[in-house]
Parts: sequence; structure tokens; C-alpha cells
Amino acid sequence: MAAMLTYVRAFISGDLEPFWPHVVLLSLAVLASIAVGAGIIFERPRYPPAVHRVAFWLVVAGIAIEAICTIFLFVFDEGISNSQQSKIITLERRLAPRHLSGDPKDKFIAQMKEFSGTKFVISTAGASEPETFAIEVADALKIAGWEWVNWPLGGIATQTPGGRPQMGLDLMSGIEAHIFDDSHKPLAIGLYLGLTAAGFKSQWVLVSPDARAPDIIIIIVIGSKE
Repeated sequence: MAAMLTYVRAFISGDLEPFWPHVVLLSLAVLASIAVGAGIIFERPRYPPAVHRVAFWLVVAGIAIEAICTIFLFVFDEGISNSQQSKIITLERRLAPRHLSGDPKDKFIAQMKEFSGTKFVISTAGASEPETFAIEVADALKIAGWEWVNWPLGGIATQTPGGRPQMGLDLMSGIEAHIFDDSHKPLAIGLYLGLTAAGFKSQWVLVSPDARAPDIIIIIVIGSKE
């Protein structure tokens, strides 16, 4: 019973491979049309009453089956169309560039004001879209009272102070915040929560201290859209 319900749901949603449903429904519709034609032929006066009765039910059953097959084909094809449209919308959303604006931006700024005065560096692990989005994030943080510091980022290792590699996002995608000290975890968590509330996936990583950046508290790396 559960398998049948699963099949019915997949049929209505258009998730089934379309070949066999089309073959079965179209074949039944053709057979139903043939039955209707045969019924009309056998209803002629030249045939006895017993044949007329059979012919009558051939016409009735043929019309009913043809109508049912037509409805099922419409439902199945509509499910396929809706499924394809949903996939297209999902793909368009994935390909659309990220933007921090409107109400999400206002809420993000309000949350980040708690950490006003934080010195941060922002960098990108990709071109075009990540760069544009990084500027939007940096501008929002500046409005929240953060201090944007320019600093070359070459050679930052994604490791804990003890030298153990820290598992994290692939820096070619998503957003990753680097902090240098355990005491900055509340800041990293706050940034994570702010970006999450704005609809962006991110995470923070504890990295080895860098002597070139004694005053920088956090580094935000913007990768390509996931």
C-alpha cells in the first residue's frame, strides 16, 4: 500500500520516467478508441440484440477509459511541467548573484553593531560576483561601525594555533571568517548568525596568528556562490 501511494505521488508530481506512463496511457486510449469504433459498428440493425448489448458496453467503456487516460495524461504532463519549472527556478536562484540589501541588510547591520569597532579584512576567493558581494558585506559592516582595514592576505594557513589543520569550507565557495584567538569566538559566532539571518551560509575557522596583522581581529573570505 505504501509503495502504491509513493508511486501515485511520484506520478502526480511528474517524478517518474515519462516513457512508460506515456506508452501505457496512450496505448489504453488507442484501444479505447478502437472499442468505441467497434461498438458503433456492431450497433447496426443487421446484428442481433445480444451483439447490440455488447456493442453498447464497448462504447460506454471505451469512452470512459479514453476520458480517464486523457485526464491521467494531462495530470502527468502537468506534473512534469511543474517539476521542470521548479528545477528551472532553483537553477536560476543558484546562478543569480548574491546581494545584501533591503531588510536583510538592515537586520544584519543592526546585529553587527554589537561588535562596533572591530577591525576586519575582507578578501575574495573568486572574481566578479564574489568581489561585488564582498563590497556589499564590507559596506554593511562599516555602517555597523566596523573598521575596514586593507591588508595583503597571502599565506594564511587554515590551522589551529597548535598546528592541527582545521576542517572548513572550500574557500572557493561560501563565506568563511578567520579569527586568530579563542577570545574572538563570540565575534565569529555573531557574524555567522548575522549572515545566516540574512540568508547566507557561512562558518568561522580558528587560524594561526599572523605577525603581519597584529591589530586585525577577523578576516572574512568571500568565495563563489555555492
